[in-house]
Amino acid sequence: MNIQRILDAIMGQNQTFKSNVLIFAFDATVTTGTQKITRVGLAKHLHLVVPNFTNDVTATVTLVDASGRILWTSAAKARNASYNLETEAEWFDQLVDTSFFWKVTLSGAAGAGGGTVTLIPRYYGV
Repeated sequence: MNIQRILDAIMGQNQTFKSNVLIFAFDATVTTGTQKITRVGLAKHLHLVVPNFTNDVTATVTLVDASGRILWTSAAKARNASYNLETEAEWFDQLVDTSFFWKVTLSGAAGAGGGTVTLIPRYYGV
């Protein structure tokens, strides 16, 4: 992680809030989804939507750096609800540098029909 590059992105003239809408599709048996993001700056806000899966499963969000180190993991979140994760006690703004991964893990199989988890991170930087 290049701290100077991150600080330049946050403090530079091109700083702005940017977001991604990440869709994690789960079939009846898949329990993990991962998406690679390329961004430099500060992850500020995180919104999670967990559908009403057939089975009573929870979803956990993890931020992983390019080396595979876990930077942050949410508490388990119940199905059929929306969450603003930056309001959680364990959340703090996360420095992100170039490539990193958002991962969603279900506590078990989603069940018949599966479902789609939506994750909307917002970043400050470039």
